[in-house]
Amino acid sequence: MRKPGLHTLRYRKNQGTSCLIMLLILVLLVLLGAYWLVSKPEIKLPQRKAEISIPALIKADTTAKQVIPVKADKPVDTSAAYRDRQARMLNQGDYLLIEKSKHLLHHFRDGKLLKSYPVALGKNPEDKAKEGDNATPEGHFEVNFIKDSNAWTHDFGDGKGAIKGAYGPYFIALYTGSKGSFSGKTWRGIGIHGTHIPASIGTNASEGCIRLHNEELVELVQGIEGKNRVQVDIIQ
Repeated sequence: MRKPGLHTLRYRKNQGTSCLIMLLILVLLVLLGAYWLVSKPEIKLPQRKAEISIPALIKADTTAKQVIPVKADKPVDTSAAYRDRQARMLNQGDYLLIEKSKHLLHHFRDGKLLKSYPVALGKNPEDKAKEGDNATPEGHFEVNFIKDSNAWTHDFGDGKGAIKGAYGPYFIALYTGSKGSFSGKTWRGIGIHGTHIPASIGTNASEGCIRLHNEELVELVQGIEGKNRVQVDIIQ
């Protein structure tokens, strides 16, 4: 058998070297590709916002927020009983409105306010519930009669005995029957009169009657005397 020549040996050696180099290059390319796949940066595509329906949005909103109840200072009373305890605000004839919470007596004529007077009321600011509780009754009443009370006396039980002039110049007696009284009871001896203690006006100081300054009482009497069925409302 003929041995290969030197040229042939060199060719085979070069050919083997070339294959080895190609193999190394191929391995290197594979490694570089694998590295790139592992280490490539994450590309975030813009996300589309999920569509939320209006009912779902409302539900999510109401469940997410904590509902804190608001405590009112005083509950609003809208009952029929409350409405019945309000002033009638009559617009015909002479009409007297007494607001206990403001210590005021308003004189209206045909719906127009003529004058407001400061008054003193019962020591007990609540609606009258029983005899002797020193409260001014509340309700829809009317004037019963007017009497000259200059000579009248009253013993306040303070050890000073009967005091002349305790009622001032006039006593406007009120008819405070059960039909008009908010308590459903009839009260006697309730009226609008003057006083020998002018400093008590604007306070809760009487045994249940309504006190005015004597000179203002005279003015009020002159305005309503002789009038038919003068209506009187006493409210809180």
